[in-house]
Amino acid sequence: MLENELKEYRINHNLTQKQMAKKLRTSQSYYSAIEKGRLKPGFVLINRIGRVLKKDVSEIRNLL
Repeated sequence: MLENELKEYRINHNLTQKQMAKKLRTSQSYYSAIEKGRLKPGFVLINRIGRVLKKDVSEIRNLL
């Protein structure tokens, strides 16, 4: 699931949620909701997540 991938990446790279949100150019509260599985990211953010995680957009969509 996407929330697990995001959290794992963030922890492995010693990033806070705020730092990860900045990397994705979104707010910390929005990022937190995505990481907790309460919200699904939109198309633009899916593309940014793909670039950060170095995964294809289709891989990210499959995690949703």
